[in-house]
Amino acid sequence: THPLAYQKLWHREWGTSQRRVAQQLGPLVTVLFGGNRAGKTHLAKCLAVAYLLGRDHPMVLSWARINGFPLMQIPKGPGRVAMSALTSNDSRRYHRGDIDKLLPQNARRKWNNRDGRGESFVKVWVPGYDEPAELWFKSEDQGRAGWQGDKFRLIVPDEEHSEEVFDEMLMRILDVDQARIVM
Repeated sequence: THPLAYQKLWHREWGTSQRRVAQQLGPLVTVLFGGNRAGKTHLAKCLAVAYLLGRDHPMVLSWARINGFPLMQIPKGPGRVAMSALTSNDSRRYHRGDIDKLLPQNARRKWNNRDGRGESFVKVWVPGYDEPAELWFKSEDQGRAGWQGDKFRLIVPDEEHSEEVFDEMLMRILDVDQARIVM
């Protein structure tokens, strides 16, 4: 029922490590480098779910413990997170289904446009809180205007976005405590 709790980030003493990157996130923007199939997007999805649910969620506590992740980097309680692909079709192919599989399976959730083109979101109710967590699925092809007016505690742009869209993403986290971009 708690799939994130079993997502052990890989680590190689002699080289690359998802775990080491997660343990050393920057204060505002962290850039994940690696070749094709290196696990950057999987790490980003795990971080998105952890930031979505908050550091006091049992599933996030377990995930942080097995990966040595510093819990104090994640705000407490449910929050708003965004993942962005280059197109909404990419979001459907690479993000939405995998995120759905990482969410607590026994949690009440409500999807909007899960399998459709364009923007999508999922709301997840977290025990002990009245307001649900929200994970928004956006895309580069929405342009700068697609980001205006929002606030997020974590934004994950998957693949390279335009400077204009990235600047707007920065504006969406600047006045949110402990917010960051991981790309």
